[in-house]
Amino acid sequence: MIKKKEKDFFLVFGTRGEKTTNFFCWKLYKKKEMTDWYLIIIWILIVILIVVFVAWYITSMSHYSSTLLTPGQSYMVCERKYTFPNVDSTGPSYLLKDKFIHDIRTLIGKIGNVFSAMNIEWWITGGTLIGYNNFGIIPIPFDDDADIGVDDSNRTILFGPDFVAQAAKQDLKVIYFRGSSSKKANRIGACVRCQLLNASATLDIFFWKKIPMQKKVVKLDGWEIGKDIWNEKEQFEWDDVYPIQNAVKFDGLIIGVPNNPHNLLEKQYGNQVFSKCMARSLFVSHLGAFTLLPFMWTTTPPS
Repeated sequence: MIKKKEKDFFLVFGTRGEKTTNFFCWKLYKKKEMTDWYLIIIWILIVILIVVFVAWYITSMSHYSSTLLTPGQSYMVCERKYTFPNVDSTGPSYLLKDKFIHDIRTLIGKIGNVFSAMNIEWWITGGTLIGYNNFGIIPIPFDDDADIGVDDSNRTILFGPDFVAQAAKQDLKVIYFRGSSSKKANRIGACVRCQLLNASATLDIFFWKKIPMQKKVVKLDGWEIGKDIWNEKEQFEWDDVYPIQNAVKFDGLIIGVPNNPHNLLEKQYGNQVFSKCMARSLFVSHLGAFTLLPFMWTTTPPS
């Protein structure tokens, strides 16, 4: 006499004897097979993550020398002698290799030629302005990119083919975050980037918007049709930005400089920017994003 629960069990899972045994063996085999596949997939993902981590680390370190800069230390860059600021230092302030610094400086000079030809006013910002104001060198000897600003009225021009063509005359390639345009961009896309041909150093061009009614100038973190997204911190007094000091000769370069660099840096980074040297982690590499993630970028100007 088969009890009701046993009967239901056999109706679902098979009859007694060999058929039932075979059925459960098959289920156990399939379960083990699926578990094996899960383990294989997990190990593959772990290996991929390790490879990416190692590649990112190697790429991030590739343009740095083994010289760790310390407060008050003298050092040489491109046959010029400099002295590291005698202030508290945090972070790994390894000296960039001479060629990389030379490439950044060449970038700045060439983009200056492009903007001069197009009658576009520009100025140094961010870390590059820190280098000018605090370190007496461009770039900061451990900062692996250059930052400059232009008025937002030039946005359509910089996202267009004429700018790309003019940059090509200076052996520069223009890089856009894929999907960004003069009409729509997020924080990453709200910046036009330039590199030398066959070189990895990068120059970032940010857009600053004049707000005459409030007598201030703001850096844009993005935009969409009918709306600009203001950077919450980088909102500056009009007189601290304008008039731009054009054609300033500094460290072998000719650059544009905001009217009051000290006030701009204090507003953006706080007063500690003058009493501390703060180097980013080497894993926060500008180089890695372009070398290892090329699918994110395009050299074709948005239509």
